[in-house]
Amino acid sequence: EVDKMVAAGNELIIFNSFDHRDQAKTLSAKYPNVKFLVCSGRPQSPNLGAYFAHLEQAWYVAGKISAGIVDENKRLGFIGSYITPEVVRHLNAWILGARSVDPQIQVEIRWTGFWYDWHSAPTFSYTPKFAGAGAAEQKLFAEEYATALLIDGGASVIGHQSDNQRPGVYVESKAGPIYKADGTTKRNVWVIANDNQYGWRNEQDPQNPVPYKTSIGAVYWNWTPLYARMFEDVHRDQWQVYDINEAMGQDKAASLVGFEPNTESLAGIDDTQVKSLLTAQAKLDYREVFKGPIETTDANQRANIPDGEYMKPTPADYDKELRQMCWFTKGVVEKSDPMDPSSADVDAKVPVAGYYFPSDVDSMSPHTPPFILMAIGDGVPRGVAWDCATNQIPE
Repeated sequence: EVDKMVAAGNELIIFNSFDHRDQAKTLSAKYPNVKFLVCSGRPQSPNLGAYFAHLEQAWYVAGKISAGIVDENKRLGFIGSYITPEVVRHLNAWILGARSVDPQIQVEIRWTGFWYDWHSAPTFSYTPKFAGAGAAEQKLFAEEYATALLIDGGASVIGHQSDNQRPGVYVESKAGPIYKADGTTKRNVWVIANDNQYGWRNEQDPQNPVPYKTSIGAVYWNWTPLYARMFEDVHRDQWQVYDINEAMGQDKAASLVGFEPNTESLAGIDDTQVKSLLTAQAKLDYREVFKGPIETTDANQRANIPDGEYMKPTPADYDKELRQMCWFTKGVVEKSDPMDPSSADVDAKVPVAGYYFPSDVDSMSPHTPPFILMAIGDGVPRGVAWDCATNQIPE
């Protein structure tokens, strides 16, 4: 496809995914007179720039909002996708935001091992306990299966990093409101949409979208302002090899990251409160998200961060650790038996090669052994999606 774009005379080609960084480096070398940009990467050649933004700031705010609606279980659930430092830091920011309001809140992590379940039909079979006695077995996609397991584990707010809104659709249609095991006390389950600013609504009819009553809003990217600036630079022959990593802005229209509230949610989300939280966060140094005291789940993966200290002392070193974050903060848990949502919690550890490899990876990762199938048609060796260290951004 890039060859066709170059042949058609395109001057700037954008790779908008972490997965494309190697191809971007190779093709930028092949076409030195063409300008390239890669999302969630680093400049790797004279004509290849990189861009990103601090979405962890929006996830931190989402954590504060989640803490206001979580039930007495004080439990959140998070569906991780491709295991990268980006996904890890978003989860860490979410739980840190929640625990800044209530230090007792925990978040259970479950991984699907890819950005989305690529199958054309569901491949999992599960009978959710939340559905009550005599419930029928459900056929589920990976994102739905992980959602059901998290709800059965006690989570009342679900966040995710999937490149679709299946968790939200599932909660809306199958899981909220639901009932506790005693069959009498109602408890609600809420969800946060991912990436899409309006992922909290059903847009089958674009002219009349219907909000999901169980969605509290969306953590999202807004690349339009950045693209517009860079396109203008190309037009004026002012383009350079960018290395952009922007903090959240106070101007919602210009900010590359944000949280869009669903004020029609049954959770009663207050738009004024959300705006206040976002504005307050945007005024802070972006490094405040990972400022100590922070206790980690495994000292071998990362030592605790002392009270009052940033994760790293300089912005450059701080950003480097963001790109290489393969550790969890205290409060992130996983099940001692992943297949049993009622099993005991243990401190979660970020999957890395030689340290952690799930026994159910064959079912939870969309791949044809020994390769995971990529949308662009390339094969990724089996297990790469489950190795955070392999997916760190090189300097």
